[in-house]
Order: sequence, then structure tokens, then C-alpha cells
Amino acid sequence: MAKDDGYSSYDCDRDPAHDNDQAYLKDTAPQASEWHKIQRVRADGTPIERWLCAACYKEYRALAERQDAEFNAFMASATPKEA
Repeated sequence: MAKDDGYSSYDCDRDPAHDNDQAYLKDTAPQASEWHKIQRVRADGTPIERWLCAACYKEYRALAERQDAEFNAFMASATPKEA
């Protein structure tokens, strides 16, 4: 019996369960690059990490881009000091 090393099990952390939300892949498989570990900081400063499948990552990127735009607008719109 042969033994193969270098495999990883992937599970999308987004609920509920959905198509293609799990995979068991050899680390060198091209499909492994479709899984993304994201890192965020919550409003209270707590860092979190999550794994997303390709479809959820695409949606997450759109969300992150909207949030980036909102943050940039916030940073550019402080109320000026009165003289």
C-alpha cells in the first residue's frame, strides 16, 4: 500500500453549506490556488482568519472593495477645525 503526503482538506467558512464548499486536494494541484485565506480586523480590534472557496472569495472581494471606498471617503471627510 502506497502513502501519499502533501494533501490538504479545505472547507469554506461561509454558511450555509453550498456547492463546492469542500475539497481534498494535493498541495500542488491547480485547484488549491482557488482557496483563499482572508484576514480581517473586527471593529473591536480582534483579528480573524477565514477560508473561502473561489465563489465566496469573489463576493468577498466585491464587499472589501466597497468597504475600502467607504473607509477612504470617511478618511477624506473630517469636519474642519474652527478658527
